[in-house]
Amino acid sequence: MKTTLLLSLLLLLFSCHKTESIIAETTKKEVNAPKELLAVESKRPENENLEKRSDTITVSGKSIVFFSISQKEYDEVLKKEGEESGIDEVLDDFNFYASEVADSLKRAGIKPIMTASRTFAILKDNGELNYISRDSKKGITGVLLFDGETKPVLDYGVGTDIDYFTLVNEYFIKEK
Repeated sequence: MKTTLLLSLLLLLFSCHKTESIIAETTKKEVNAPKELLAVESKRPENENLEKRSDTITVSGKSIVFFSISQKEYDEVLKKEGEESGIDEVLDDFNFYASEVADSLKRAGIKPIMTASRTFAILKDNGELNYISRDSKKGITGVLLFDGETKPVLDYGVGTDIDYFTLVNEYFIKEK
């Protein structure tokens, strides 16, 4: 009974959506964002290839980033909460629905990215570089939407294909 209740609560927690519009407006040495939203400051060498860092992925242009936890984070959850934590079901659902929408997003000119990276290097069309870190306390999965110009949006939790298409529609299809 206790295990069933715990599993139900975990699934409810992971399935809830909380959308936040966040961005850290940065210059080369200054970060203007709440501390809890930003883990990496813009102090990296100009010539460093961000794509090769295992904890950072560069996001540019019209993109939707489907993010989840790393293998190390997954192992920590299993160690702490056991196999009955429901984490496998959450990750399976997340991966299923993310892959369901990927082809449609590509055809619409939106680049789908799957990652376990913790930090997103947001490269705006004007060359401005900002960093955002996912917060695993808010959810083990989620999406980041970015159009190349305006503030990215983070949405934590598992969504269905309809949920993801709704997010894309709300973010990318703006009234003219």
